Amino acid sequence: MGKKKLIQLEIEEQEEIPKEFKENQEEKVEDEDIQNIVDQAEQDDSDSRKSASDIIFGIIKKLHIGADISIISLPGACVLPKSLIQLMSEQFTAHFDLLLQANDIKDEKKRLLQVYCYFGSILMEIKDCFKKPLNPILGETYQGHLDIGATRVDIFTENVSHHPPIFSITVCCRGDVGIKVTSTIGLGCHFMGTHVKFGTQGDILVRFDRFDQTYSSATPNLALRLFRGFMEYVGQTSVTNDRDDYRIKSMFHAKPMFMGSYNYFESTVYRGKEKLHKIKGHWDKQLDINSSFNSCDFTKLIDRHELTPTEIILPPHEGLLPTNSLLKQKVEEEQRKLAKQRLQRNESWKPIHYHQNDKGQWLLNSNNNN
Repeated sequence: MGKKKLIQLEIEEQEEIPKEFKENQEEKVEDEDIQNIVDQAEQDDSDSRKSASDIIFGIIKKLHIGADISIISLPGACVLPKSLIQLMSEQFTAHFDLLLQANDIKDEKKRLLQVYCYFGSILMEIKDCFKKPLNPILGETYQGHLDIGATRVDIFTENVSHHPPIFSITVCCRGDVGIKVTSTIGLGCHFMGTHVKFGTQGDILVRFDRFDQTYSSATPNLALRLFRGFMEYVGQTSVTNDRDDYRIKSMFHAKPMFMGSYNYFESTVYRGKEKLHKIKGHWDKQLDINSSFNSCDFTKLIDRHELTPTEIILPPHEGLLPTNSLLKQKVEEEQRKLAKQRLQRNESWKPIHYHQNDKGQWLLNSNNNN
């Protein structure tokens, strides 16, 4: 049954490629020339009559299927006034209060469900699918804290690698609360003909010192449906932990060409191999859970609209994000200049907040935990 569902998902993702785009597939563009295509679009960005979608379609006409576009820099009209580092930091912290509540839940299954709700709250609601966050520059950091009642929560995010793009994030509580969220995420972005596939590599870990327990999950792939004008999460994910055999498996369903609904997914709660509950709904709205796996008595588990996000308190800083093409070009040219200088001096970049251990894992420096 699971195999049939997976096949159905793949079929639903297939879309007809318009003729003008098929013709351009015959002349493949090498990956190293992709940025040249985008740079040309950047020069055309001076025409204020062009929308972000016009520029995007002008670029993808010249790309070959499977092209890696994760590190290209888009024209200013196609970017949000927000860095990817900032965006992810906000998503990881907006509903951190769900974990504070989980820290008071002694029942293992109920605590798993609460952590599951937190992982769901990290998923981004994207309003303008043809605009992307600014690519983080090497060494870019985002630091701040939350005040949730009497609890202070600190956040340290840093872009630790530019090629390939990798950033590390740590959200942790001071004092005796003992909750820490960590993740090192590698980003991938590929042109797939009818959609752009955004994939992440790296799990998100939630650690509770009180229970000596760590939960793990990963973000599903994100697909930009170019010819239907929306983005959606697709594929499978799971929530597991290192202490007991409770786990949750989820399937994010692609929106069919006709009928169906957006952002629909289903989950199953397990204890070992035993199926305990079904969870269904829309991740951006309400999730319902039944009392036992085969029952039909679904009740509300969580409603995202009822959640109140907590804002990050930033340290005093100066400067604005480069939200137009000229400012973007200036920042990028300076980055290339610094990278060339390091290469000439045979120097390696050293992040500010993180270091790598002998296993290649990025860890927060000890002085940041004080």
